[in-house]
Amino acid sequence: MEDLLKKAVDILKKDGVVAVPTETVYGLVARASSERAVEKIFTIKRRERIKVLPCFVKDIETAKKLFRDLPSYAEKLMSKYWPGPLTLVAFASDVAPKTCVSEEGKIGIRIPKTEFLLELLKIVNEPLASTSANISGEPPLKTGREVSETLGSEVDFIVDGESGNIPSTVIDVSSENPYILRKGLINYLDIEETAGRIAKFGKGQKFTLIFLCTGNTCRSPMAEAIFSRMMKDYENLQILSRGTIQVNERQINPKAQLVLKEIGIENYSHVPKAITEFEMELADLIIATAREHIDWLPEKYRFKAKLIDPEGGDLEDPIGAPVSTYRFVRDKILHYLENYWKDYFEKRLEK
Repeated sequence: MEDLLKKAVDILKKDGVVAVPTETVYGLVARASSERAVEKIFTIKRRERIKVLPCFVKDIETAKKLFRDLPSYAEKLMSKYWPGPLTLVAFASDVAPKTCVSEEGKIGIRIPKTEFLLELLKIVNEPLASTSANISGEPPLKTGREVSETLGSEVDFIVDGESGNIPSTVIDVSSENPYILRKGLINYLDIEETAGRIAKFGKGQKFTLIFLCTGNTCRSPMAEAIFSRMMKDYENLQILSRGTIQVNERQINPKAQLVLKEIGIENYSHVPKAITEFEMELADLIIATAREHIDWLPEKYRFKAKLIDPEGGDLEDPIGAPVSTYRFVRDKILHYLENYWKDYFEKRLEK
């Protein structure tokens, strides 16, 4: 690693650009103090210089010197997630590199977790402007070979390796609440727990909500239908429903459809589906109708699952029961969504 570090440092000092693997995506780095080097990154990516690049720094103390007016919850996020896949955005101090300061006067900073980058930052001893190693608008690259094939000789040095393919979570911490600018490896629930504040989602950040029951023929599709109407003004809220098992039915239960029609939701079209692991990963929040559905989820996804009843009760399964039971279950869903979940999402989303 010593030879690689020496070569990377020499290139950075000559205003060059280095490609390095990180725990998120493959990155391009250059000295933030060099306008020439930062400009070269934009050229390599074929990217218009509309937004500034974030910075990698070596430690929390350095980050604090580049920020100003940080709220106390921001330091909690730093302590828990750095080094790691979290980029924080806040107002820049007078000593922050101008190449990475936006027109609003803000700067984005992250401490990467990979050993090579941390060592590189210590040796260079100054912030490195950073961005994903890819052509702007194209998928992130995962290996040194892919970087070489795509960006070629435009990059001055490629540190061979392999990265992840999910970017860092980007959060603006310049106000009272953390504001999610980009979703990434860290879920908003973890951010809220650490910060002790509600996390808000910008309009450009889609929030994916999945209602979960057993067969996805009654409870969860009723919740999906009702909440979709209730939250129709929130364009960045994607609402789905799924089951824990795949059933043979090709439509919503007729009794569930009937009781939806009674409240003005006509001919609700729905094909029952079992939830996939990809969808569990994709979901920001899973609202289950009973505890058994949360227990059924793989353990690594259970943290993002909550019961539809905020007091922790199970919602009765109406399968095989008369229409009156479906009506009773529908009204309970309406009550939970109207009196708890509507407010929950209104506090986090923008219209």
